[in-house]
Amino acid sequence: MAAGDVRKKPGDASAEGKEGPNSQRATLRPSFDLEEFARQSERVTIPPPAGLPHYDPGLSSGTTEALAPLQATTAPAVVVTREDLEWFELPDGAQGLFDLIDGETPVATLAERAGISLDEALATLEEMARAGLVVWL
Repeated sequence: MAAGDVRKKPGDASAEGKEGPNSQRATLRPSFDLEEFARQSERVTIPPPAGLPHYDPGLSSGTTEALAPLQATTAPAVVVTREDLEWFELPDGAQGLFDLIDGETPVATLAERAGISLDEALATLEEMARAGLVVWL
């Protein structure tokens, strides 16, 4: 370099200034509450289907009611989104039955439409309830 040449070598902090690749910029705290953001991100993003019972936070989650004896006249309702269903491992042959659940149709009719026995439908739905996928209305 010639005398008076003010160019510096790459990576030289004095040449890069405060914004260069070797600078030690302080990490800024975001303008929102990180803990509240984390809590909200874990919440369900869609409201539950109409007609499902509401359970206040506490010792009872409604699981006992959901696992009450299932009958042929009981109408099951799906409590997970169809998009979230891919995260669950459905029992063998359950997808066809699951696709028919609308929250209004009784189990006997669902079994008939799915082409399976009532006993098989009841067993499959009880397994889905234990997995947290359906409840009885």
